[in-house]
Amino acid sequence: MQRSNKLVEYIKKIYKLQNKERYYPDIFIKYLNTYYFDYNKIPNNPLYITWNITNKCNLNCFFCSADSECNSNIGHNELSDSDRKKIVEKIIKWGVLYVSIQGGEPTLCSDLIEIIERLVNNNIFTEIISNGTGIDEEFCKKIKFLNDSMYRIKISLDSCDEEINDRQRGKGSFKFATTALELFTIYNIPNVRVQSVLTNFNKHDLFNLYVFLHQFKVNSFGFSLVLPVGRALNLEAPKIDIEILEQVMKILEVQKKKRQIKVEKVHLGYLQNIKECEELFIENLDDTESNKIFKSKCDAGTTRLMIDPNGDVYPCDYLKFDEFKIGNILINNYNEIWFNKTLTKIRNITRFDKIGCKSCYRKNCNTGCMGLSYAKYNTIYAKDPNCKVEV
Repeated sequence: MQRSNKLVEYIKKIYKLQNKERYYPDIFIKYLNTYYFDYNKIPNNPLYITWNITNKCNLNCFFCSADSECNSNIGHNELSDSDRKKIVEKIIKWGVLYVSIQGGEPTLCSDLIEIIERLVNNNIFTEIISNGTGIDEEFCKKIKFLNDSMYRIKISLDSCDEEINDRQRGKGSFKFATTALELFTIYNIPNVRVQSVLTNFNKHDLFNLYVFLHQFKVNSFGFSLVLPVGRALNLEAPKIDIEILEQVMKILEVQKKKRQIKVEKVHLGYLQNIKECEELFIENLDDTESNKIFKSKCDAGTTRLMIDPNGDVYPCDYLKFDEFKIGNILINNYNEIWFNKTLTKIRNITRFDKIGCKSCYRKNCNTGCMGLSYAKYNTIYAKDPNCKVEV
């Protein structure tokens, strides 16, 4: 088989996986986005919140989207424990279903366990994204007694090679992450996922990392290409080549045989850029169906909000710019936030408002991320900066 044909064959298989293998509660949120699009409605309240609970971090990932304060135990505009408790109570009162606690590094918050307990005990699915630095025996003992169907812990690890991982995330990051995974294994903590960011430095190590993880109690794995945002704004992402795709195919073969670590997220960036694969994105869709693909992918302000460490609220993580600030959860009430005119503007955008997308014949493309467009071009109406398709 010719190399180019093999490339296309692999991409088609992986593309099908991307659209088939989804994990809860993310697939549920996408279902809700589609539902509200079909009925031309918005929910009565946000259903999914990403909460950057602190800006403090003790590592220094060179692609950090939050541009957190590395090697800092101070942070700026940090809230008190009592203020964070107020935010938790508002989240509960609003009827939120899913909270992703991020940072910075969440385990640097002294009240993290109490926050997780309060959310989980109120039937809010809670996800914690950590570099592993604050995961200790005390953490494991406390979280072990929570309803394990209502939380998930994501550990960031980019390579099974300590030198490569530490180059990307900071000195000691490999040891922190693997120590956390060892503790989760000892204490039999379920719902542990390892998430990796693929760059030109670790792209050769993807398969080796997946195999390496089988010594721990890890039940899912995912990776995504580095995104041009935060510290990575001008960082070049790896080009999808046969070497990367062969690693992914080998990973899927191991998953099928061992059935231990499910591959739940395979984000290969803009496959539309590969001309041989354009048939994947060309369908005979009418304008409504084509726009539905865009709206079901982007949940900013429709089912989702993002809360910053100081309580400021934005439509999503990638629209964290002054222009899109919609209030502060400690100051503004529910109506002032959820029915803010900025959210209305975001909700009303269609794919046909986006320059470079409205006339594109790839109707099955989700058009990418408005936040990335704004970060690169200072407008949400430009096409995603990762897209190289000429229209």
